[in-house]
Amino acid sequence: TLNRFKYAAGGLVKLMTSVDIPASINFAGTGYTLEAAVIHAGRSANCGHYYAVRQFNDQVKVYNDSHVSSFKSSTNYIHE
Repeated sequence: TLNRFKYAAGGLVKLMTSVDIPASINFAGTGYTLEAAVIHAGRSANCGHYYAVRQFNDQVKVYNDSHVSSFKSSTNYIHE
């Protein structure tokens, strides 16, 4: 899913509706596969924090500022 922001009522508003993102796409004859996601944690566009998640098989890495954490998981965080 994808969270987005829009301008409304004089400022940015975080949209909490989900958008499905396919695990792979074809653009101009070239195939692309989703490898990672950038996530915004926060209630509004004016505050919060961004971090990235990358998954390869059962290994998940979370990139949060200068800290990288790893764990094994059977849950597919990127494609679900």
